[in-house]
Amino acid sequence: MKTTFTIFLLSIGLANYSKATAQDDTLKVILKLRSITDVLTFNQPHVPPNSLEYSWEIKINSDDNNSTGDKDGYDVGLAMANFKFGTSPSYTGSIISGTDQHTWIYNNSGSSYGNPLSAVFNFSDSTIILSGLKSLPELAQIKYGNKFIVKTFFNSPGGIQSDSTTVGTLGNSPTPDPAADVASPFMDILSCRMELAEVVGLATQASILNKANVYPNPCSNKLYIQCESGSKVTIHIYDLSGTLVLTSVDQTEVNLALLPKGIYFVKIHNGLYSSSQKIIVN
Repeated sequence: MKTTFTIFLLSIGLANYSKATAQDDTLKVILKLRSITDVLTFNQPHVPPNSLEYSWEIKINSDDNNSTGDKDGYDVGLAMANFKFGTSPSYTGSIISGTDQHTWIYNNSGSSYGNPLSAVFNFSDSTIILSGLKSLPELAQIKYGNKFIVKTFFNSPGGIQSDSTTVGTLGNSPTPDPAADVASPFMDILSCRMELAEVVGLATQASILNKANVYPNPCSNKLYIQCESGSKVTIHIYDLSGTLVLTSVDQTEVNLALLPKGIYFVKIHNGLYSSSQKIIVN
């Protein structure tokens, strides 16, 4: 009986991640606010050019070391933020198009942009869900037990409004915050919950790939590749000169019938890690 498996190309461009569905390899933040609307006012006249108008941000101490990161020990943030563009006049637009969704990386000398996030809004229950790939360098160290704090900021005509939770611990239980402790409902945090997907570690992923069952070998027609635990992979086949001669994505088998007889290398890749095996086509 032939064993079937799934092959899928996991690697995606980071610049396009905001348009992609969150993978299992994610850190997800569920931020519940008192109220939120799809329309907010951008480029407000009272805000100086290039200044922050509003933001929602989750700051995490990803290495449990208070001496790294910013002055409070936070190393990375997941944020949605809007900065006033130059001296453009006021306008009203979508919250999604009017904000950046990025990670922030902190150090003692300041902060800088990291990588893009995926943002999902649910206006019926006033939640924002931010998801970042756990494989991003700035998120790679994050684990259950890390300390975090949520901060909001609104540069309103009446002055700066902000809200922040108490320091929480990353886990599946929500960290609550008092309702109506700030005037603007879209700045008023009610709770924040973080979900950290179980990510297979490097050693385990390498083990899965190294244990891939490539058969038959030698092969004259169809080659089958079965990975442990149904690991999703893409297959590249190279000849002895290193030339790529065949690629297989989302197929249960690879047809080698058109390849000249000889020795080839099968590279099995899951988006982060890879393994190679030698085969003979006869």
